[in-house]
Amino acid sequence: MTDTIEWFTCTNKMPEFDETVIVHHPSADEPVWLGYHDGEVWREVSGDAINVSHWAEMPIGPTK
Repeated sequence: MTDTIEWFTCTNKMPEFDETVIVHHPSADEPVWLGYHDGEVWREVSGDAINVSHWAEMPIGPTK
C-alpha cells in the first residue's frame, strides 16, 4: 500500500497475482475500478474478465 497513487502500464510492471489494485479499464462506463490479475487475465473484483491498460497500488486509508 502507498499514500500516493502512481499508475503503471501493464506492459512495464504487473502486481502480485490476486492482489487487489486500482485498475483503468479504458472502454468501460466507469473506467477506474478495483481489480486483480489472476496470472492469466485481469478481472474485476466480481470475477468478470476485463481489459486493463494501467493499474495502481491501493492507497493507505485514513490514520485517524
